[in-house]
Parts: sequence; C-alpha cells; structure tokens
Amino acid sequence: MMERFAGICGRFPLNRIPDKDMQRQLSETVMDCYNAGFKHIVTGMSGQFEQMAVRIVSELKAKMPDIRLTVVMTPCECL
Repeated sequence: MMERFAGICGRFPLNRIPDKDMQRQLSETVMDCYNAGFKHIVTGMSGQFEQMAVRIVSELKAKMPDIRLTVVMTPCECL
C-alpha cells in the first residue's frame, strides 16, 4: 500500500518580511515555515493534517493577503 502525502506550498511576496508585530500574531508553526523558506510542509495524509493545513493557509492569507498558497496532495506538485 502506497503512503499518501500532502503538503502546503507557498511563495511569500518578494522582499516581504513580516514585521515584529506580525511575527507575534503568527503562530510558531507558521513562522517556522516562513523562516525555512516555506517550500512545503510534508506529512502523512490525515484529517489532522487537513485541519492544520487549512489553519495555516487561513492564518497567512489573513495577515498577508498577497501571499500565494496552495495545499497539494504530493510535494512534487509544488514547483
């Protein structure tokens, strides 16, 4: 049985760094993604992941409306 994976892919707007106020508003998980360059988060597919993905995407889009994010089923979909 093949293991299914999912990920979040995103590109932060060029030269856009969250200021200190925004950093305090973003959760630790999201800031870890940002600091890592945010290529994608890969995890086993589960209901828990889907909830986390929706939360992260919603949080980032609320704070940074010009960010482009997608939730993908496999990391290779993230180019």
